Amino acid sequence: MTGEMVEIGNIEIRLETGKYNATEGYDSPEIYYKDGNTEENCDADTWHLYSQTFVSSGYIRIRVEAP
Repeated sequence: MTGEMVEIGNIEIRLETGKYNATEGYDSPEIYYKDGNTEENCDADTWHLYSQTFVSSGYIRIRVEAP
């Protein structure tokens, strides 16, 4: 599932997984993100595997994949 691009500003991003334990008995989903200082740069960015907090450049897009 790929979310919409969001203008979020230059802030630290921390994504929380497993909050509702919806994947009990399954592997955790993989989360990817794109980041950029404009919509065009965000679209042009490659997908990065999320593993720790990061500082957004202004625009982000998140993708979640089942393992």
